[in-house]
Amino acid sequence: MAPSQGFTDSLAFMQTVYQQGLGPTPQQALDPNSSGVMSGQLMPAGKLAINLDGSWLSSTWLPSGARPWPQWSSVLGTAAMPTQHGQGPGKVSMSGGWTLAISAKSKASDTAFKFISTALNKEGALSYDLAGAAVPVRKDVAADPRYLSSNPTAKFWSALVGVTFYRPALPEYPRISNEIQVATETVITGQGSPAAAVNAYAASLKGIVGPSNVAGG
Repeated sequence: MAPSQGFTDSLAFMQTVYQQGLGPTPQQALDPNSSGVMSGQLMPAGKLAINLDGSWLSSTWLPSGARPWPQWSSVLGTAAMPTQHGQGPGKVSMSGGWTLAISAKSKASDTAFKFISTALNKEGALSYDLAGAAVPVRKDVAADPRYLSSNPTAKFWSALVGVTFYRPALPEYPRISNEIQVATETVITGQGSPAAAVNAYAASLKGIVGPSNVAGG
């Protein structure tokens, strides 16, 4: 949906954050290493008040992670993203993910299927979720005591599955996602207003998926 009031309002919020110095500088935000700096340096040092991120973040601080931080669970709190006006269900989340698949041209499809079946059975999925602090896609894993006790925030993240929206698994989506980043960069660097950025995004979106597949709102 583009142009949309929701996207315009979101960019206006971003504009406020950056123009009033409430967040990182544009240079910091656009640094390709910014995520690592925030999770590995600023947060453990108590120099970051809010970090909008996901369940996987704590995997950095586990004993097996890149930057172990034993105190993280007693220092940090978690909060869901609220809906814009507090309307039901009151919170919202966004999910992506990955999958294992078999090529249509595979010469060993039976063997590949057996591998996938093993990798994604309960124990395989549990092992992955424990190692990556990931949100389970299997209900039996989400309810498993080993998962629930593995991470102080495990229950919080898995509870958000009920209010999450999923990124479309379509070949056009990476291009659309890039245009969202372009619009955001336009606003936070002061190159254009939220309205102008949204209009440019809408034009790009129509070019990607076709005008008949885009509706304003």
